[in-house]
Amino acid sequence: MLGPNGAGKTSTLEMLEGMNDIDGGLAIIDGLDVSKNSYEVKRIIGVQLQANEYFDRLNLIELLILFGKLYSQEIDPIKLLQGVNLEEKANAKPEELSGGQKQRFSIACALVFLNIEKSEKQVGDDLDISNWRAYKIIHAFSLIFGMVAYALVLRPMGFIGATFIFLFASSLLLGEKRYVLLAIVCLISSLSIWYLVDDVLGIYMSPLPSWLSTR
Repeated sequence: MLGPNGAGKTSTLEMLEGMNDIDGGLAIIDGLDVSKNSYEVKRIIGVQLQANEYFDRLNLIELLILFGKLYSQEIDPIKLLQGVNLEEKANAKPEELSGGQKQRFSIACALVFLNIEKSEKQVGDDLDISNWRAYKIIHAFSLIFGMVAYALVLRPMGFIGATFIFLFASSLLLGEKRYVLLAIVCLISSLSIWYLVDDVLGIYMSPLPSWLSTR
């Protein structure tokens, strides 16, 4: 982010990080409105500050584990330290690091949210049921319910109308906030899907509600 002194670079970043209130405009991170979901946003971002203060009596491994606990994650501190070439300083205290090493360690702390250890698990590993909120079960069941409702109203509402509502509602559920653009995209998508089903695949689906259809 570039700009002259006083342009608002720091203020903008602090707003994105949820440290300051957003007094105008809209900020979206990974589909989340920062002003309405600051807690959720903080769980998926990492921040490296210009200067950091750490607990003096904890070594680098212990500090990384502490940061992982703040994200409710089990992390591999050695892998994080290897990523910034600090594995040899694993048992050192922050005060024993040089200025450059402190900056690299700050990067490692900021990257804790990536959850390196979990991303490397095999597909067949067990799910962590104790952390069930992370799987957004309500969203998943809402989408399933939406698909069932879509199938039930497909004929009475017509293919285009039912598909438009399903796409629009599903996108809202997943965090999309650009309503006008979303409506345009959903309408174009609905018309395109109907054309593919009807003309390309040869499966007739009435585009209009049953009481308007003449075919």
